[in-house]
Amino acid sequence: MPATFLRTALALLAGAVATPPLVAQDAAPWRLSYFPYLTASPNDGVMGVARAIWFQQAGWGERVTLDKYVAVEAGYSTRDAWMASITAGAPRLTDDWRVMARAEVGHEPRFGAFDGGVPGVAQERDRAVAWVDVTRRLNGPLHLAVRPALRRQTLGLDVGDVSLEAQETDLSVRGALVLDLRDREYEVNSGVLLEMGAVTGNGGEGRGYTVPYAHFRGYVHPILPLRLTGRFAWRGTGGNGALAPAYEFPGWEGDFTMLGGPRSHRGLPVGARAVEGVMLAGLEARFDVINVGELGAVTLLAFVDGGKELFKDDVFLAGAVQPRREQATTSSIRDWVWAPGGGLAIRALRAATLTITAARAEGRTRWYVGSGWSW
Repeated sequence: MPATFLRTALALLAGAVATPPLVAQDAAPWRLSYFPYLTASPNDGVMGVARAIWFQQAGWGERVTLDKYVAVEAGYSTRDAWMASITAGAPRLTDDWRVMARAEVGHEPRFGAFDGGVPGVAQERDRAVAWVDVTRRLNGPLHLAVRPALRRQTLGLDVGDVSLEAQETDLSVRGALVLDLRDREYEVNSGVLLEMGAVTGNGGEGRGYTVPYAHFRGYVHPILPLRLTGRFAWRGTGGNGALAPAYEFPGWEGDFTMLGGPRSHRGLPVGARAVEGVMLAGLEARFDVINVGELGAVTLLAFVDGGKELFKDDVFLAGAVQPRREQATTSSIRDWVWAPGGGLAIRALRAATLTITAARAEGRTRWYVGSGWSW
């Protein structure tokens, strides 16, 4: 009964407000929105985030939700992690061009695999990154994307009375071919997103690198309330001991931390495993309990995330960042780490989606709360 009442109320509200936005859409005025939200991870605990966004709304029913926007965010967690960022985007700059830029700084005092509170052991990461992504449509759904980036990272590892530290300033360029066959770019119902490219850069002290990667995501919508989605991702070797290729997977819609985290492996802590060569796979079923179209939805999730380190001898701990490619090529391949899980997603309007997930791997259940889908 409550679900029926809520569905009816939201539908009536959608009908009441549908006509004015369509009439006013030609003007596309800039608007300001500001709101707080929470995230959570095994590493950082609960983080409160304040967000303000100045935006120009896209037309109702378009592939994207915003024509142009500038968003500012800042957050602090219960475990003394913090972040601040500014993002600007123009996904429909013209019919053939789109641009996105981001600058972010942050501090993670419990980065990596130490969510279990290992006595006498702590790892922290300080990170500052800025990039600009320029995408050109080549033909139909095929795009060419180029992203120059500047990144500064410091990794610190304390083991008892011993402190190790690795610092790196990295200038890189990522180039990728993107085939986008999705029905839309948010709340995807059906289609395929295929990205293939490489990142080349230099972490200093002879740590130049070129790393290839590929990422496939597919979506099907067999019945009205159910969406099925899956992905497979691969990142090759060639990092030459640099930090960035070990901890980050490049992406057209945003890089994400490897291996472990809400966008790479929800059964592991953020950055639990760092290695050059890696594979990811995942399947997820999304069942809408309530769906009133572009006004909002409540969705139940069931998923399994998998990850596989290709070379077990790569070492990327602070103070011991050394390439081990010769040893890696002769060592055995590690087994996949699988994490079954489930959760809840709450979407307001077209793009503001909050996800709450729990997944179990290596004998532990780990919770994540965040914005947006895992893929």
